[in-house]
Amino acid sequence: MKKKSPNTRQMFNLTFAAFGIQFGSALQMANMSSIYKFLGANVNDLGFLWLAAPVTGLVIQPLFGFLSDRTGFWIGQRWFRRSPYMLAWAAVAFVSMFLMPNSVNLLMAALLLWGMDSSQNGATETFRAMLGDSVTRAEKTRTFAVQTFFATGGAAIAAALPWIMTTVFGMTGDSAGSQVPAAIHAAFYIGGTAFFVCVVYTILATPEVPPENLEEFLEEKRKRREAPGGVLRSIGGGFATAFHEVVHLPRVIREFFPVQLFCWVGLFCMWIYFGMGIAQQIFDLPPGAKVSGNHLYSVELQKGTAWCGLAFALYQVVAFLYSTRIARVADRIGGRATHGLSLILGGLALMLALLIYNQYVLLLCMIGVGITWGSIMTIPYALIAREVPESKLGFYMGLFNITITVPQIICALALGLIAREVFDNNAMQIVFMGGAFLVVAGLLMLRLQRKHNQRTTAAEAAGAPVSG
Repeated sequence: MKKKSPNTRQMFNLTFAAFGIQFGSALQMANMSSIYKFLGANVNDLGFLWLAAPVTGLVIQPLFGFLSDRTGFWIGQRWFRRSPYMLAWAAVAFVSMFLMPNSVNLLMAALLLWGMDSSQNGATETFRAMLGDSVTRAEKTRTFAVQTFFATGGAAIAAALPWIMTTVFGMTGDSAGSQVPAAIHAAFYIGGTAFFVCVVYTILATPEVPPENLEEFLEEKRKRREAPGGVLRSIGGGFATAFHEVVHLPRVIREFFPVQLFCWVGLFCMWIYFGMGIAQQIFDLPPGAKVSGNHLYSVELQKGTAWCGLAFALYQVVAFLYSTRIARVADRIGGRATHGLSLILGGLALMLALLIYNQYVLLLCMIGVGITWGSIMTIPYALIAREVPESKLGFYMGLFNITITVPQIICALALGLIAREVFDNNAMQIVFMGGAFLVVAGLLMLRLQRKHNQRTTAAEAAGAPVSG
């Protein structure tokens, strides 16, 4: 079936799920460290407690990318491929997010985070693959920019929710029977509902597009089903295929490896420690303070958490606005150069945060972070969708996630020791380090643009233009 360029309504329907998925993700990024702290965790415990995020991404995204590439069936006149996985993961997210603020101890919260992260990774991977399936090659950058528009809009509202609940609706106390503030309870209930409803809307409003080589796709599926050994043979073949593809990754993914290492270490430092850094640097929470059972420290942490949510909401708004222009910038100077400059701006902003002791001035740093996030949500996926075979798009999108999760796993295992021994549990100093990593990532990306321009010039001279 030949793909068509979607009109405005079709593009809205296709990308609206991003609003709900990132709504849930933003609540986690802005509030999980504080939830752990309210339940008795120390600053140097946080990296390990966040381990669920990268590990589930490492496993879930490649696995469900691979599975959804091989899935496909008709129900009546409608084709289903990615959407059944999206629906299942949205249901898991709904349950996990309702239970999370009701955690009674660190173990329960940590286990629920594994459920939340699995659902976010599973839904995100199959949704991005669905975007790639649904539009023409020429529309991919625009489509991923529009999904960034919705994703950052949802994330901005989600990140600001605890501050809104506290400041506007006066939810300043704890929820009955819980150590977690009532404002965070309300935010997670809203977030779980938004995640589920937005995903269901996109599934109902957007018929999936069958592969152009549909007969060949169905024949391959039949052969796998009827092959001797059945499911076990298919799983074994899947692992063999995965190993082969990892060894022979397309250049567009391989070249991102060093960039992603520095980029995602930087982001992980920000997500884990920025709220704690605000509580320490702006609201005078002592580094290493035990919050559980201490009303004053609990109030200081709650203020830092709420202001962190507002700051994260602002960077999502900036990313939201940047997403409306990023395709034009990329067309003018190249996608890799756009990404590199965007990373540098965010890195410099995070480094500057260490020098700011006014909560309102601190918000200005989020402009640079928002430009970085808008690019991260758009450029890498647009480049990959344009430069890899469509028949393996879901799998390659999942493999690309390895470049995101491995740096975060390294961070999760190492940051506890670094926080204690190097930074004496001063959270904003760790954020400064994260900003420096982002600057390095941006410089590496600019180098990739220069190399890409050289390849393009050589290919055009030989009569074979290079895309991207």
